Amino acid sequence: MYNFFLGVFIFISVLLIFLIMIQNGKDNDTSSNFNLGKSKREIMTHYHDNILTKIIGIFAFLFFLVSLIICNISYNNIF
Repeated sequence: MYNFFLGVFIFISVLLIFLIMIQNGKDNDTSSNFNLGKSKREIMTHYHDNILTKIIGIFAFLFFLVSLIICNISYNNIF
């Protein structure tokens, strides 16, 4: 059981690193603020960033939850 959660923990960790790395930086946002008209591409990029932020939040919660489960399993095996 411990090994299963450890594998899930490592998978979520690598996935979080990947998702954070593919996010757009804040520099892209500030340069588009000077343009009055937004193109369709910019709107879709903004929509993509919102979805990506929500997905990262879900995986961050799962990361925290799985780490608590691993801590609980390892604590119960000590005593």
